Amino acid sequence: MIRAAVIDNGLSWIGACYPANAAIDFARLPARSAHASDLHQYDWVVVPNGSDHVALWRARAAVSSVLERGGVLTCGDGWFTDWVPGNRWIHDNSQPTALVRYRIRSDRHGLLRDIDLDDFNFRDGISGWWACGYIEAAPGAEVLLEDTWGRPVLVLDEHSTPGKMLLSASGPLAENHGGNAGIDRFWQRALQFLAGTRPLTAPSMIPELPAEDATQQLPNESASTIGLVFNGVWSHWAFATAPKYRPCYRLLYVHELDWAAISTLDALVIPFQSDLNVLLTLQPLFERFLDGGKKIAMFGDSGASWPGARWEHRPVDNAWWRKDPTRPPITATDRTHPLYGQLADRHCGWHCHGAFTSLPSAARVIQHNAAGEAITWEVQRGPGTLLVSTKDPIVEHGVQQIRHLDHYNDALTQWLCNTRPAGPFTVERRWYAVRNFRPSPAPNAA
Repeated sequence: MIRAAVIDNGLSWIGACYPANAAIDFARLPARSAHASDLHQYDWVVVPNGSDHVALWRARAAVSSVLERGGVLTCGDGWFTDWVPGNRWIHDNSQPTALVRYRIRSDRHGLLRDIDLDDFNFRDGISGWWACGYIEAAPGAEVLLEDTWGRPVLVLDEHSTPGKMLLSASGPLAENHGGNAGIDRFWQRALQFLAGTRPLTAPSMIPELPAEDATQQLPNESASTIGLVFNGVWSHWAFATAPKYRPCYRLLYVHELDWAAISTLDALVIPFQSDLNVLLTLQPLFERFLDGGKKIAMFGDSGASWPGARWEHRPVDNAWWRKDPTRPPITATDRTHPLYGQLADRHCGWHCHGAFTSLPSAARVIQHNAAGEAITWEVQRGPGTLLVSTKDPIVEHGVQQIRHLDHYNDALTQWLCNTRPAGPFTVERRWYAVRNFRPSPAPNAA
């Protein structure tokens, strides 16, 4: 039986994607626990979409140790920190996702044999949903798929280490929520191939890592007044490091969040793909922040009991605009709210992640769906303001699959800090393949 550690970032759907089978025992391992003492017992390391690449940077020696003794690494997420041996991931939004198509460059093991590549190119007839970046592949690695511009997006590396690595440029491997037959077939073939790896050697001593370079810090601006509570997810990183938004947003790593990190800020944003259980432990900190007359905006699925509402899952419809543009997931918006007052209809709502079926008694519903369920709502907590929505503006803008979200995020930023960002959303290569990740500098740091 192969023992596989699925790096768990607290996202509720991860477990269902990796059921144990006769050959592989998939066990969820919290990302912040993925260090030598935990990983030494595993033969595989599995990194799903929405992973914590701060924790994985800190666990890089333990991951390398698994590979050095002949183990396997699969990564289906954009690793903006440089923890994958020999291979680098680069986020790039310079090409429209509508133009993205994939083609086979090499397939020595027949993993893509007789698979219709349109299963990779499209979801519900929409292209580019795998197009979050590309891989600078290691010498000798096999590029299975490349994109329209010849950039590697799916790589099998059997040369950089004694083990094997299957890496995608933020494309789903097991996390195939659309039930895509081609990707399912590829994943099952890949599992069978990877399970045939050579027997592993015994665990060895994890090498000591050099001290981190204290000159490299998070790319925070000293004048920023909004804290982005950051779960180590690459799309959060992409948003907050973008030149357009970096002057306003300060990245705050959720596992190191304390009062000193937020006390001087005016607002907090908690994005989709956050660890809801960790957020629950931070409730007293958030309540103290609101008691100061400040604002918190929280997005995405909200299964945790804080902030005092009941959330229920609903199917996520990413393709509503293609199937029937007259029936959006959000059917009504209160335009008297300052966030929504100047937004066009198409900029107010897109797909959403579930709905709220009960709210705090004093809550104001701002948006609801056709069933009358709340999608976006607001409540006063003492002198502070809490806005909650099941939309995902930070993640989707970082991913760049919905390119009109500048409008929403600009309005959100203005509502939170009275400053409206200007210009296009761009990404800078220098913030990818990051090393020596350090926590946020103090608010008065240069």
